[in-house]
Amino acid sequence: MKRIISFILCIAISFSFAACQIAEASPSITADTSIPTTPLVIETTVPVETSEPIETTIPEESTLPTEVIDPSDISVHNLDLDATVGIGPFLHYADEDLIIFIGYFGLFGYDLNTREFTFSVDLKRTIGTQIIQGSGPEFAISRIPPDGSIVILYNGENPDKAYYIDPRTGAYEIKPYEELNEVVQRSFWEDGHMGLLTSTETDGTGGTIGQLIFTRNGETWYLFENWEN
Repeated sequence: MKRIISFILCIAISFSFAACQIAEASPSITADTSIPTTPLVIETTVPVETSEPIETTIPEESTLPTEVIDPSDISVHNLDLDATVGIGPFLHYADEDLIIFIGYFGLFGYDLNTREFTFSVDLKRTIGTQIIQGSGPEFAISRIPPDGSIVILYNGENPDKAYYIDPRTGAYEIKPYEELNEVVQRSFWEDGHMGLLTSTETDGTGGTIGQLIFTRNGETWYLFENWEN
């Protein structure tokens, strides 16, 4: 009996020793609970406001004249200097440097310093009439402000086609007539306070176009002396 008990004890001790050996040989499993320290970066693109101005193009209001005509189309050509001056001509404006006068043969601007014409207008070809004085509707009407900055010419029957002329350059445009705030009447110059438009002819006939002169303070300008057709 004692032998049986000793045998059982030996078997129990053997199993216990084998279990210990297995436990030592098995690796330990450790749960890795560490959390990555590198933050998660979400890349986003945000539009950057630019300091550069945005260039825009705004169409400018047109400053072109209603109708543009080559200056040679309105200027006086083939002027007969031996023709009589007829009624008039009339001095329409005068200052220290410039005079403007009108006759049936045309409207003219003359530079007293250079002794040259700054512009000329053929009345018949532009406004359709050479009548410069009368009571009827169809005659040449010219308007000049006191500063002489512009000359407006039109036919009394057709004010919608008025010539706006720069008397110092001859540049012009065509558009409907607009009333000026103030104009200088031809009669303002008749007393000769700014000079006289007259002729070298002394027989009382008025002379010819080629004999027209302007006089002021003892000085004489022979207006058509160097005229070229």
